[in-house]
Amino acid sequence: MEDIDKFLAKPKDIEILGETYSVTPLTVNDLGALNKSRSEDTKERQEGSEELGYAIFKKIVPSITKEQFQKVDLKMFDEVMLKFLDAFAEKESSAEKKIIDKIKNKDVRENTVNSG
Repeated sequence: MEDIDKFLAKPKDIEILGETYSVTPLTVNDLGALNKSRSEDTKERQEGSEELGYAIFKKIVPSITKEQFQKVDLKMFDEVMLKFLDAFAEKESSAEKKIIDKIKNKDVRENTVNSG
């Protein structure tokens, strides 16, 4: 029988504001938010972008609540998202790489802001 450990998400260290966080990449558990964030439907894309952002912040600060996440400064949101996605986007065609491009174009950030 194969060892399942080779298929599990492996953490990487990410430095944010001078602190190092051991963070796991997006997993199968995050597929719903990832897919919604790429939807053609504006409302669904906004909801998915917010869910994806929250999932990423939970990986960095597990104790963050939805209410706290809603108050995150947009500059910090951009910085955290870019650092997270840059750490895990290893292939040009990866889903994470596509999200990085959206963030660089401010699509995800604007969708999250407009949803609240």
